[in-house]
Amino acid sequence: MKITGMTSYTIDAAAPDQAVSLVGNGDGSMSVFATAGGQIQAARIKPGAAPDGFSPVTVGGKSVAAAGAPVAQRVGDGRVGVFYRDGDGRLMLLGDTKGGPGVWNAPVNPAGALMTGDPILGRNADGRLETYFVGTDGALWHTWTGDAGLESAGCAQFGGGNIRDIAVATTSDGRQVLFHANMSGELWVIQQTGPNGSWGDFSNPITSVTGPLVAAPETTAPLMAVYGANSSGADNVLSFTQQNADLSWTPSAELPYDETARPNTDPAVRPVLLPGPSKLLVAAVVYGGTLWVLEQPADPTVRYGAWTTQVFETAAVDKLIAAAFWGSYLNVVAGSSKAGLTHYQFTFTA
Repeated sequence: MKITGMTSYTIDAAAPDQAVSLVGNGDGSMSVFATAGGQIQAARIKPGAAPDGFSPVTVGGKSVAAAGAPVAQRVGDGRVGVFYRDGDGRLMLLGDTKGGPGVWNAPVNPAGALMTGDPILGRNADGRLETYFVGTDGALWHTWTGDAGLESAGCAQFGGGNIRDIAVATTSDGRQVLFHANMSGELWVIQQTGPNGSWGDFSNPITSVTGPLVAAPETTAPLMAVYGANSSGADNVLSFTQQNADLSWTPSAELPYDETARPNTDPAVRPVLLPGPSKLLVAAVVYGGTLWVLEQPADPTVRYGAWTTQVFETAAVDKLIAAAFWGSYLNVVAGSSKAGLTHYQFTFTA
């Protein structure tokens, strides 16, 4: 993938301090969800046009209070679910009505445990959502829906403890894999035994994780995880592990590049990893206030082949990034203490 052009639009003059979430809409636009001023806010970004600014999400004329960053997903019946932590530490779900969009049902609490941090979302092979979070007891928890809608069907504890970061991805063969890094730098993994199936046991393939963690499926391997790691005496070096066909993991290695200039990870800004238009993985990374777009080698079977790097100078991106391919664009939303929240719209050739 080669980026051929970039257009930027300001969404809001003040970037939120917490992560934002992107969801595609049927009209070619995308909705951006954020927490600002203690409320869930939404904006709309459109191809080749200035975005609509943020406005509060309301239910019955009242704004929706939140303490944590929202994470949103469109489900099989067409509705959008927005999951977030409220001021009492509860996991909350804000779902739009089937008459939507922009018409919301009252928030509900789908979990029986209180949480810290922010939730993440996974999807089963049959379309059912699962929500993962760290409870106030320090353990991993999850809730799940009973069908491809938003109605909760249960809540249970996985275990684990001393957790710093979590991530989830669905493999190319339909299994969910849940990662967590603890305060000691250990990366722990638990995965479904089959698509839509039960969960296996925890394993600990990596012991040097220091930065944010992301994961995505590959075309030639079930999964890749990318993270900041301690390597060559330095922290937050952009590194990776891949899952083998036998479900074991490769040793942690620094992500190789085709150029001398290379990004590492900013411990305050989580990277994004997602399949690109040619099915190769694409990463959006912030390092040194600069937005980098990276792509996997053209032959992904060469596990330690060099990734291509494309660098885009930005106004000191230092808060957050979110990214998604939608329509014919790579859309990146980035936050800066100086320039606010910006939508970068990239055109590209495969």
